[in-house]
Amino acid sequence: MPTDYDDKEPSLKMEAIERRGEPRGVVQNLRISIGAGEPRQVLEASRKGFFVSVDDPEDYRLGDSVEIRVAREDVAIGCRCDVIRKEIDPRTGVALRIAHIAPVAEETLKGMLGH
Repeated sequence: MPTDYDDKEPSLKMEAIERRGEPRGVVQNLRISIGAGEPRQVLEASRKGFFVSVDDPEDYRLGDSVEIRVAREDVAIGCRCDVIRKEIDPRTGVALRIAHIAPVAEETLKGMLGH
């Protein structure tokens, strides 16, 4: 009886899966300005990134780095993020992952998020 088994199926393509290791969600009055743009409502926020409402996600290229300003009430920080996802349905916006943030700004962000 043969011991080699080959089902002739192609190998599965391994893709990165987004892991949500910490809570994220809506933070009241949290707004982001991308570049010199107008402040936009943050739809989801965590210590690692944001999903922000934009008029046209196609204005952003996946993988691009953008400078942002995050503000809540009278507190604001700046950091650099990478555009990692664009959506048009059910909500319209872009997902931004924090690529670089100063330690002081990171602590401030934790306070803004209630962590």
